[in-house]
Amino acid sequence: IQSQFDRPRIWFWCLNQAFTLFYFAETMMQVLLLQRGFFCGAVSVVWWNWLDLIILISSVADLWVRPLLIAFGVVKQQRQVGAGSLNFLRVLRLVRRVLNLGRLIRIVRMLLNSDLSWIEGMVFQFVIMGMIAFNSILMGMEADWPDFFLWFY
Repeated sequence: IQSQFDRPRIWFWCLNQAFTLFYFAETMMQVLLLQRGFFCGAVSVVWWNWLDLIILISSVADLWVRPLLIAFGVVKQQRQVGAGSLNFLRVLRLVRRVLNLGRLIRIVRMLLNSDLSWIEGMVFQFVIMGMIAFNSILMGMEADWPDFFLWFY
């Protein structure tokens, strides 16, 4: 019988797996895109990539490799809370994301200072009107036919 305290633990485990998988996919796509530039280049850019890689390796080791080694009997499971986990690297991941907000602020500042006169053009307005009309029709169809086979939710 599952207790009420096991549900949040399972929920957090699933979230942790999902975020690690997303982080793994993001890093692998960066490696494929940048190739050698991921590891070599300007220190102000490359050190973020190295930090990403260290965090990813530690997270994969903690979440995927260690349970496999325990399952095959190579390593014994430790019963202490937090033993063997690399939580400080998760904090580094959070710090990296917070510091990336500086990049986002620079991008927003650049966007606000740029020439946005094209927004007032008729082509842009027709595209936006078309998107709004399409979404309105789609939401109406979802409300009228909730059991339609193309709705995936």
